[in-house]
Amino acid sequence: MPGSTAKWQIMNSSGSTLLNDITVVIFTYERHCFLKRKLAFLSETGLKTLIADGSSSNYDGPLPDNVRYFHLPELNVYQRLTFLANHVDTKYVLPSADDDFVFLPTLEQGASFLEQNPDFNSVQGSCFVFQQYFSKSSVQFFEVGRYAREFSLVDEDPALRLKTHFGNYMHNFYALQRSCVWREFYKEFNPYLMPHSSYYQYKPAMGEFCHSFALVSFGKHKVLSEPWMLRENMPKFDVVTVDYEEAVENLDKDYLGILADFVVALETYRDPAFDWKSLTKERLRDFIKFGAGLVPKTPNMAFGDLETLLAEQPFSQSIILAFHDCHQLITSHSEAVYAWMIQNCDPLESLYGRGWREDMKRRFKILVETMDNYVLFGAGEHTKALHEIGALDERLVAIADNNSKIWGTNLLEKPCIQPDRLLAYSANVIISSKQHIAEIQAQLATCFGARVNVYTLY
Repeated sequence: MPGSTAKWQIMNSSGSTLLNDITVVIFTYERHCFLKRKLAFLSETGLKTLIADGSSSNYDGPLPDNVRYFHLPELNVYQRLTFLANHVDTKYVLPSADDDFVFLPTLEQGASFLEQNPDFNSVQGSCFVFQQYFSKSSVQFFEVGRYAREFSLVDEDPALRLKTHFGNYMHNFYALQRSCVWREFYKEFNPYLMPHSSYYQYKPAMGEFCHSFALVSFGKHKVLSEPWMLRENMPKFDVVTVDYEEAVENLDKDYLGILADFVVALETYRDPAFDWKSLTKERLRDFIKFGAGLVPKTPNMAFGDLETLLAEQPFSQSIILAFHDCHQLITSHSEAVYAWMIQNCDPLESLYGRGWREDMKRRFKILVETMDNYVLFGAGEHTKALHEIGALDERLVAIADNNSKIWGTNLLEKPCIQPDRLLAYSANVIISSKQHIAEIQAQLATCFGARVNVYTLY
């Protein structure tokens, strides 16, 4: 695997100084193991970096020379971003989460694009996500926002840009942005929004909406086809669903106060004759629809491991090296990050829904009550989760799976077998999956007909 030194030599081989015009701004909270990993990444890049930490305790690890750290426990997230806005003195700014890893070749390409296109305010590329701890399947990497590839916003009319953007939403909060525009939002617009606690506390997505709305309405946005960053797919701390009809019905009650003051800011600092009021409300409806999962999307491209991803995608050599080095860094910090996740969230209920543990134990007990033996079909995280909650017993005789790489091995001290051999172990097959039930049922019907008894957990 390539080493860090080689990576950054290749990334900076063009001799460009554009990266010197960028400041990375990071906001973090009670995740110092993530911050330590991010700092190890940043130390290799040389990118000027500002960190606003809202944690109760100060980060006491070493800081690279290119990083300034501010411990601000008394400020909420948008107050911390406003604080950082007063310290950004470069031409461009890159907001970044503490679990994001941006690819320097594409970042440099983005800076070059903004240099050559003054009517564009922001630029980003495609985003890839990795999950190494609590995945629903063997998928370790997938691309998000694939439907928005090359989905740039180039209309001269800001209303058309906004309609296009929120009608097929791809977050641009973490895009490379002109500092003057980013600074204007936090220094001029933020004061109008901060009195509303739901802006930063109860409904933090409103902050993303207002920032995204301002960025797109003030200028054009470019989406590059190249990979932009690698992000950790975090388990949710609570399972929340958005009911679109209910959210729209409560639109005035929940959001109108924020929007009204946002409109005042827009009329103050932008064209006062523009119909900002109706425009913000219309686009917020689109944003809520996106949050409710009602916007059609192209399925994410999923890859079982890094080598599969890199083999199937036409990436440049510098991007391949960037992926390898990020993966190496992530692996080296995995123990500390995993310990944090275990302590701070319930991975099973995060993935499968609130109350899943007790509900699944009850259902599984009823399902296998009359069985002498059974085979589980599926060797992924779902089967491991069943083991973790104590649902499995000695009647489990084998685990079948379509992944030929694990045939002949053992999982949970049971043999992993190819599906066409399961009758040698049991006529009872329980599909241990929530996502692929129909496909597995069809496969078993084709292979065995009525000779096996097929059961599902859902």
